[in-house]
Amino acid sequence: MSGFTGYLHHGGHGGMADALCREMLGRCAHRGPHGLHVHCEGAMALGHAWLDATGDGPGPWQWRDSGPVLSGDLSLTNARALCAELGISEVSDGAAILAAYDRWGRDCLARLEGEFAFVLWDPERRRLLGARDRFGVKPFVYHAAPRGLAAASEIGPVLAVLGSDPQPDERWIAAYLSGYVFEAHRTAYRGVERLPPGHLLCLEGDRVTIEPWWVLEPDRVPVAEAPEALHAALSDAVSTRMRGGPVGSMLSGGLDSSTVSCLAARTSVRPVPALSLRYSTRPELDEGAFIDAVRSGENLLPCDIDVTQSLVLDDIEGMLAQQEQPFLGYGSPMMRHLLDAAQAQGLRVILSGHGGDEVIGKGQWHFAELARRGKWMQLWTLTGQFAAFTEARRSEEFNPLLRHYGPRPLRALLRRLAPEATSFDPYEWRALVNSEFAERVDLVAIARAARLPDSADDRDPELTAHLNLLRPTDVASGFEVLDRAAAHRGLEPRYPFYDRHVVALCVGQPSAAKIAQGRPRSLLRAAMRDVLPASVCNRHSKMDFTRNFWAGMRADPTGQIEGYRHMIPERLAPYVDAQTLHQAAERALKAPEPDTTALRQVWRALWLDNWLARLSNSSQATPVPMARLAEGGA
Repeated sequence: MSGFTGYLHHGGHGGMADALCREMLGRCAHRGPHGLHVHCEGAMALGHAWLDATGDGPGPWQWRDSGPVLSGDLSLTNARALCAELGISEVSDGAAILAAYDRWGRDCLARLEGEFAFVLWDPERRRLLGARDRFGVKPFVYHAAPRGLAAASEIGPVLAVLGSDPQPDERWIAAYLSGYVFEAHRTAYRGVERLPPGHLLCLEGDRVTIEPWWVLEPDRVPVAEAPEALHAALSDAVSTRMRGGPVGSMLSGGLDSSTVSCLAARTSVRPVPALSLRYSTRPELDEGAFIDAVRSGENLLPCDIDVTQSLVLDDIEGMLAQQEQPFLGYGSPMMRHLLDAAQAQGLRVILSGHGGDEVIGKGQWHFAELARRGKWMQLWTLTGQFAAFTEARRSEEFNPLLRHYGPRPLRALLRRLAPEATSFDPYEWRALVNSEFAERVDLVAIARAARLPDSADDRDPELTAHLNLLRPTDVASGFEVLDRAAAHRGLEPRYPFYDRHVVALCVGQPSAAKIAQGRPRSLLRAAMRDVLPASVCNRHSKMDFTRNFWAGMRADPTGQIEGYRHMIPERLAPYVDAQTLHQAAERALKAPEPDTTALRQVWRALWLDNWLARLSNSSQATPVPMARLAEGGA
């Protein structure tokens, strides 16, 4: 987790580019606790905020005199192999990318493994390139205008060059209130855009083009070989993400975090700090039995963080200052405890099992496909096995499918017998959005355009179901929330499950293998059976922290949620449906049981409300003194 800034001024002079780049870099100084550096060549300037998590040293980097210049947030997993292939003695991420660009030009991106976001200036071709890794782990935002292009790791630096008060992007707000991220390029600010994951930005002359440089292709490993292949791929993904450091892991006791922690312990030559949230005053939320089972193995150093309160909304202003825009990370407030502990321990890198659910895939969509194909006996057997493993009722999975896909007379009978079970509001997803606002931005059309092809397409419908879990817009937005939280603590989070080989292997497996014998996430369980404690490998459920989230929302420290029961602020009125918010606030505070839909609607309205208030009287982050900025790159 370092940071970069870049500014190219069309037809301008070096002083302008240098000054703007320095101001931008000052606004992301928290990403560079170990140094801030600027490289300026005429009307182009690149800045680098350096965190020593990889040992590459401060940028911007220039591998050969008068050659291309690079700045970025780089965490390659194949830098050593790439440097060896290119025949260069220096081993660093920056050198690997610059030498690869010298050899292969723009095609070098396909040869980079790991996570990265960078800008590269090619003085010979007068070309500025920007690139973002395959899944968007590293953030990249930019602003393109006739006078120049600004790019950075965060929104704040780009706002520095807008030249006027930032304005909200209404299409982004409409999607956010719906609970989705429909358009990969938008941010909450008009004119500040995200480079989508796996895309390349190219500026030549005054023309900016953006195009994909990578598309996910499933790896069709034979089913019998897949567990061993996944074991090898995950082991490699963990070990290659442990360079730099010191390194710790997040351990919740679930399948994903336990897998990462155990594989890290096998790789490391010293004990790996395993950070876990514990709930001493709320034992019903504590995952202690699973956490302790994992840490009973060798080479994991226990680090418990006791959570005595549900501090969900205790620092709204501080979190908004870090996140820079409203966000959908409902678990983010609790993540602060882990990040604070990691910082206190002096860690630089923190491994996370984030994304394991989506990458591995539970496989339950296979039930629907069996029903669509009329394979009722197979479905009956499989849902029975699933119910036995998960300790659920078979009817919860089987009956809705029978009601929807069964023979027509039977469907009609079931709907008459249990009409409440068939009630479904297809418009609930946009209930919080003011109807006039939704119509003005054409929200329904935006949502439709964002969908992946469905079963009417040539693509395998079960593959589509898995790919929907890995939508680049949703995945990258989650990474950005985590990145911003970690950046303010001098930490680099890394996600082994989002190694491209791991993802391609899991997506390429047939759905029947993903839920073999009714065991969701069967592939990971088989791959980790000799790595994880049996109690963890065979656990049939995961902890539901909804009640903790509910308690934190009900605490309502600012009184805003109580206020929403009766009226909404004028600044929210153009965007939010007042009646929906009134009812959601009532249910969030007064319902006898947690209402997840209501809680999330209130969450989204509350963060938008506070962000709009901040925007109206905001002064953006104060730049650091120019004395902190070095005169040149290393």
